[in-house]
Amino acid sequence: MNIIALNLWIFLILLSANCQKNAFEEYGNSAVQKYQNAKQLDERITLQQVQEAIRAFYAANGHYPENIEEVEKITGISMDEGLYEYSPSSGILSLKK
Repeated sequence: MNIIALNLWIFLILLSANCQKNAFEEYGNSAVQKYQNAKQLDERITLQQVQEAIRAFYAANGHYPENIEEVEKITGISMDEGLYEYSPSSGILSLKK
């Protein structure tokens, strides 16, 4: 372990001893929240991309894809059926709540 990393580690330990809150817990919770926010943003971006592909499919074929497997085939994006709902009659793809 290099000297800078060791000094940082000691500093964080001392800092956590002087605070009411555990510094590791506080920053760890922040990191987890940022990860969850990024994951939700990624899911919304993917949803928008797939919706565009569904509209393009409809424009080219006159009907919406028949099921989520066909949506996966036209987009090349693996769709988690536990995460998304798809209505073939309307072409609407949404995140499950």
